[in-house]
Amino acid sequence: MMTRKWGMFIAALLAALLAPQLAFAAEDAAAAVTKLEGLLLHTRYSEAEAQAKKMLAAHPKSAPVRCVVARLHAARGRYQKALDELSVAIKLDFKSMQARARKAELLELLGRHDEAVEVAEAVIDFYNDNSKSIKQPRELAGVGLALKLVNAPKDALTILTKAQRADKTDHVATLELGQLFLLKGQVTDASSEFNSVLRAGAKHPDALLGMAYCAFSISKLKDAEKYAKEALKAAPNAVDAFDLLAAMAVIDDDFDGAQAYITKSLAVNPNGISARAILAGCHLVRGNKKGYEQEEALVRKISPRCSDFYTYVGRACSGKRRMRLAEQMYRTAIRLRPDAHDAMAELGRPLFREARYTKAKKLLDESHDIDGFNVRTYNTLHLLDEMESYRIIKAAPSIHIMLKNETDGVLAEYVKRFAIRSLDDLCKIYDFRPADTITVEVLPTQRYFATRCIGLPHIGAIGVCFGKVVAFTTPRVQQGRVNWRETLRHELTHAVTLLGTNYRIPHWLTEAMAVHEQHSDRPYNWDVLLKTSVRLNRIMPISKLTRGFTRPKTREQRMLAYCQSEVVLDFLIQKCGRKCLPALVKAFREGKELPYAIQAV
Repeated sequence: MMTRKWGMFIAALLAALLAPQLAFAAEDAAAAVTKLEGLLLHTRYSEAEAQAKKMLAAHPKSAPVRCVVARLHAARGRYQKALDELSVAIKLDFKSMQARARKAELLELLGRHDEAVEVAEAVIDFYNDNSKSIKQPRELAGVGLALKLVNAPKDALTILTKAQRADKTDHVATLELGQLFLLKGQVTDASSEFNSVLRAGAKHPDALLGMAYCAFSISKLKDAEKYAKEALKAAPNAVDAFDLLAAMAVIDDDFDGAQAYITKSLAVNPNGISARAILAGCHLVRGNKKGYEQEEALVRKISPRCSDFYTYVGRACSGKRRMRLAEQMYRTAIRLRPDAHDAMAELGRPLFREARYTKAKKLLDESHDIDGFNVRTYNTLHLLDEMESYRIIKAAPSIHIMLKNETDGVLAEYVKRFAIRSLDDLCKIYDFRPADTITVEVLPTQRYFATRCIGLPHIGAIGVCFGKVVAFTTPRVQQGRVNWRETLRHELTHAVTLLGTNYRIPHWLTEAMAVHEQHSDRPYNWDVLLKTSVRLNRIMPISKLTRGFTRPKTREQRMLAYCQSEVVLDFLIQKCGRKCLPALVKAFREGKELPYAIQAV
């Protein structure tokens, strides 16, 4: 009995003596974690590597230390080491929601979806059993991340909002909330969250990147570029910024620029799946099958069942209107992961753009059943439901017209006659007749037209061509400001030149041809703008002309891009005659790039 009392006394004494040291060690570990997190945020990886070694030597049994070191490994592409560190962190502190959620996130990135869901569900179950004791904002943010991974966005919103309120100075929950909104296509709400972080003080790299991706998702490429470059100023090795800039360069037909950004991204993370996918997409749209297969093989070594790789490649192909290639990629993603709702939605949209309405609706319905919170999917389904009642006029074997008979039936005969005449004329000029039917959609509202283009209700354009589908707003919407015949002929020219070149024609050149075929005089203000731009040295080189359309710095620069493009085409016609038009289309169809296509004229 005496021995037991002495033992209890000695234990209590040791605890009292060691308590200050243990508390100091914990504070020391917390300070080290904060320092390493700052280095990671600003992508100062060389310093972070040295700091991580010191931290592990000083605090080998600290779960937060292991967790943040895992983030470093993941950022440099050392995925297995990151998983090992997270597993150690969980053993050291089985209550750590953050460690478990980060492990689930990393498993998801690597295509190990079932394992990711299992880990995420364990986080959610633990929280449900111990919700009253889990109050730290980082731990709550971990629960929110787990809920996002199992596709429970409503519950994730609740928990992340709770985490925000727990500590308004810690931005982790706010950034996760922004990513959640962005994932569901709620761009306004996502921007609001990212902006709240930026308003709080210093330029947070992750918030800037969030704003960049918000802008990119609604095709505001100029803003996306601005935010991405600001993020790189704050975090010079931010791979997400490099990848976004590379994706935009592909849209601009600037494949060399895309390659340069991907090289920078892979220098930081040689196993970056997004970067590898963009590079693979570049190879695929340029006809370099061997290059694509090399990238695919590298990713399969990292993750044999990574469906996201094929989804990313599909997006790159879709961005260049290579719909059949995009379809192949999305179907591979779905085969690897049958519940990949994002790939289903991404595939549904290209099918819609090819007038494959029934198949598009089926896929979008399946995606919506799994993920009922995606705004783009919901809007597109609503438009498809609306279009089921539209009148279909089979004007000719090569062209169909769709319009809402109740409001625009009076246009039917006019659109039919003009579309047939224009298409026949254009096919003769460019010596190419599309094998498939071209569908002309006359949409009754600007909102429906915007949804047709981007899945969201606002866009400035009034006409669009996806290749096999041409869409424009009814003259009622335009209120006499634009000649609908010019718009329709412009878009039909795109259809012929895109299909005639298998979508390989540079953006600026298809725009030049479309303007040329409108058969209207060049506006006087274009000539004034051109003269002024020459005097002020603002003329864009041909290699940068596409950027004048995709991300003009000003409204005038976009106008200048149209003007310059038409002037270049006029020069070619003057030098080579109108025979250069079909010759260029043929050269691109054969796979030649611009310099060689011009030589072939």
